[in-house]
Order: sequence, then structure tokens, then C-alpha cells
Amino acid sequence: MAKRLFQFLALVGVAMGHEHHGTTLFPRAEKIAPPSFGYHGITGPLNWYTLNKTSNRLCAQGTHQSPIDLGAAGCKSSQGLLSINYDNAPNGAEFINLGTTVEVFANGTLSNNGVTSNLVQFHFHSPSEHSIDGEFFPLEVHFVHQAAGELVFLTWSFVRVLFQHLADATLSVVGFVIEVGKTLDPLLGAVAASLKDIPSLGNTTTTKPLDFGKLEQHVAQHGIFQ
Repeated sequence: MAKRLFQFLALVGVAMGHEHHGTTLFPRAEKIAPPSFGYHGITGPLNWYTLNKTSNRLCAQGTHQSPIDLGAAGCKSSQGLLSINYDNAPNGAEFINLGTTVEVFANGTLSNNGVTSNLVQFHFHSPSEHSIDGEFFPLEVHFVHQAAGELVFLTWSFVRVLFQHLADATLSVVGFVIEVGKTLDPLLGAVAASLKDIPSLGNTTTTKPLDFGKLEQHVAQHGIFQ
């Protein structure tokens, strides 16, 4: 299966809380409130608008909001468009259970067409939040960035990569969808090894050491959906 990097637009509402968390739009708090949205049933994407008709109004009006199905025909080269430089965490990184996802706080930068954004955190969706040519994947991970100057087990098989620029204009998300394989990539394994330590909402721990070298190499070598 061809490896590609994808870019897409997403409209922002309460349901995009995972992308906002840790940024100035949704600062970290000592006490985490239970999530008001979900991905299935009455709190799922088809009902996000009615959960908060003010904040989520675009979920009823827009045509490109998350989650969406991406068409592989729109894939372009990523060279000169997008690059990442993430800081390895030899001592691990803070890992938290947010109720509807688990999240790792990390540092680094994203360069997109000459604009630099700072990495804030990365979190997971299972199954994948988005589909590609109608195909969903077992897992999707989102790396969330905020524009510089703004205060702010599965194989790591890079089948597809997503780049998401949120309507706030200060936030950008690089996402990878992941498929099942015979081996566990060290980066995913370092995170997965600590899942047992955060079984409930609000639990925190520290991951095993994190190395982003393979991730950076993948982004540099593959295409982007824009």
C-alpha cells in the first residue's frame, strides 16, 4: 500500500477538544472534566451540533469539518511544504488519560510553508477518526501544534499521514493512521507500555523514552494530501 502524507481542512468546535487541549484555546487544568462528546451513539459526530449549537454550529453548516473521508487522488509531494523536528524524550514524557483519549505532552516544531508552530501534545483515536477512500484504520495519532509566538498493539506502519490546519489559524495537526502488523514500533511501544498506569480519567504517568527519528524521516520522504 502506498505511503502518503495528507493535508486537510477541519472546522473547530467543542468536539475538537483533543486538538485544543494544552493550547491557549484549552489550557491544561488540575482537574479534568468528563468529556461532553464521543465517537459513537448519541454523542457521536452525527450529533455533535446538537451537543452545543453555538460552539458546534459549523458541524451543521460546513462541508469539510472533521471527521472526513480523504481522497487519495489529491496527494502531492511534501517536499518544501512540511517538515517536523521533534525533541526526543530520553527520560520519557508526561502521559495522561483524558477520558475519550490518552495524550502525551511533547516538544518540537512543525514548519509548514515557512511558518513555524510548536508541538504541544499528541493523542490517539481508535478506530481512526478519518477515513481514506472510505477505509478506516485501527488507530490514528494526532500531533498538535500551536503557531510560534502564541502562548499556548499496532505496528507504527506509516500507511497514511494527515496534515490538518484548524480554522483557528493558530493550530496545526499532523496525523498518522496506523495499521496492524507483526511487530510493535519502539515509539508506539514506549507509549503503549504505560497504558496500564492510567486506567481512569485524570490519571497521569511517565512514558518510556521517546525517539521521534523514524517519524521525522517518514514525513520527509512522503507525500501530502492538501
